[in-house]
Amino acid sequence: MKKRAISLILAFCMLVALLPTITFAATSDGYGYRVLSDGTVEISSYSGKGGKVTIPSTIDGMPVTRIGEWAFSGWEEGLTSVTIPEGVTHIGESAFDKCFDLKNVSIPESVVYIGADSGIPIPSGHSGDFFIVNDILVRYTGTSLDVVIPDGVKSISSAFSENYPLWGEDGVDLRTITSVSIPNSVASIGDRAFWTCFDLEEVKIPYGVTSIGDGAFFLCRNLKSITIPATVTYIGDNAFSGEEGWNVYLKSVNFEGKPPQIGEEVFHYADPDLTLYYPAIYVFHWAPNGETTWNGYRIAQLGSERNEERAEDWRMREECLQLLEGKYSEKEWKKATKNGRKEMLISLFNDVKEILNLSDSWKIYFEELGFFYYGKTDAYLNENTNEYENKVIIADKFGYTNYYLMMRTVIHECRHAYQREVILGENDHIVSDMTRQKWLDSSLKGKYIHNDSINSRPYFQQAVEWDAYYFAGQENKLKGKTADYAGSWPNKM
Repeated sequence: MKKRAISLILAFCMLVALLPTITFAATSDGYGYRVLSDGTVEISSYSGKGGKVTIPSTIDGMPVTRIGEWAFSGWEEGLTSVTIPEGVTHIGESAFDKCFDLKNVSIPESVVYIGADSGIPIPSGHSGDFFIVNDILVRYTGTSLDVVIPDGVKSISSAFSENYPLWGEDGVDLRTITSVSIPNSVASIGDRAFWTCFDLEEVKIPYGVTSIGDGAFFLCRNLKSITIPATVTYIGDNAFSGEEGWNVYLKSVNFEGKPPQIGEEVFHYADPDLTLYYPAIYVFHWAPNGETTWNGYRIAQLGSERNEERAEDWRMREECLQLLEGKYSEKEWKKATKNGRKEMLISLFNDVKEILNLSDSWKIYFEELGFFYYGKTDAYLNENTNEYENKVIIADKFGYTNYYLMMRTVIHECRHAYQREVILGENDHIVSDMTRQKWLDSSLKGKYIHNDSINSRPYFQQAVEWDAYYFAGQENKLKGKTADYAGSWPNKM
């Protein structure tokens, strides 16, 4: 028994020896710090004289690399500015919280992480709708309720959190923001990024985001559906949850990839009918034995409606593109006169219309269009008349010389006509409710349509354009881009 006790003690000592060593200490000028396992220093507190403070780059010969959580918090008066040295990479949660006299924090380029509710003040003279530090969105200062985060931002701190109140200041009540468009450059949505944005109804998490932090969308009550791209590998505690007496209305979460690692109570106090949907291709990751729950949440494979939609889309696409190998081939095009080519376009339109089962009300027209436009479909609401027009318009220019472009433009614009019929429910097309809603969002809300140049990313990544370009075999136009919603097609080219 004695030998066994000695063995256990030795094993314990060996285990302790393997654990990271963290030493706490303090300097004579008021810096509390701890030595991390890699031999660098994290500032954990400050009790110095205040005023204008310059944090040392080294302490006892060890480099300072982190400003810890709550390190300077509680300096309600007397701390006016802080200069952080080059080499610091992390600024912890609430590091400068409640430092009411703090007017400026000088941040070096080495900083790659800023925690939630950091308390970093917006510098005097700052202009624009976004306070961004080293590609980290620290705070939204705009007035629009439909927010478009600029391209280039790589991570989002608690920029829209209620704990960063703007009431009474220049800005907007953050609880009333209704939509947020996140650029493809973002890789991380941080802790409490959109904390208590009660009115948030729409947010598009782009392909490329890898983590969603703790409480990122906590109490976003009006967010009824969210799509999680396949690149997300971690979702933090209470990321989409409500709280007792404050349920959220989240009803469906559409995962595009394998199950991510998740924290605790991620969807707590959500709609009682909340369902997590996953692609059929990943069934053995989500439900290897036919499970109907995952981590306590109801799960279901994307329904047969989506599968039927994909099958129908690929069938129609193949039939349309096969037309270009027969009587509408480039060989026949080259032999035809200008009028003959025009007749070929009209005939192609009628054949594609039949494949897509479009209504007879659709007609083809040839008109002068802008320099960049080869085709146009009046499939969207005319705000002047508040009516829809069933016109597919092909550009009457260049003597119809570009075979590839002209032929595929007809197919492309017919697909827009198809979208229009789906949106208005004018025909019995096999399209899921999800796709219909995504097409409705991008075609009628006016967020992208005709507001951007023909070559801008928003134009191509909107759901209706991505669908039409891929359907018409124009994938080359999508190279290097990612779709907001791809429907039946790949979402990244």
